[in-house]
Amino acid sequence: MTLEERRAIARTMYTGEQIGGTLSFFVGLALLFWRRFGAPDFAFPVAWAAMTLGWALFAYVFVRRARFVRSEPTDPKA
Repeated sequence: MTLEERRAIARTMYTGEQIGGTLSFFVGLALLFWRRFGAPDFAFPVAWAAMTLGWALFAYVFVRRARFVRSEPTDPKA
């Protein structure tokens, strides 16, 4: 399997986590805007937690895809 084929496969991996992270980030951002216009006090910590979860999922997907692309079983130098 070539490197380009592995990259193509990696693009389709972990799409659920990627979508969940994006949605989590935007929900947190929406809560921050809502907090600015008079939301209850719970909105601020929940917003930061949602945004942190979104970034954590982004990092997780990035690392897992990079590990997959770099793990070439036929190349001993990988």
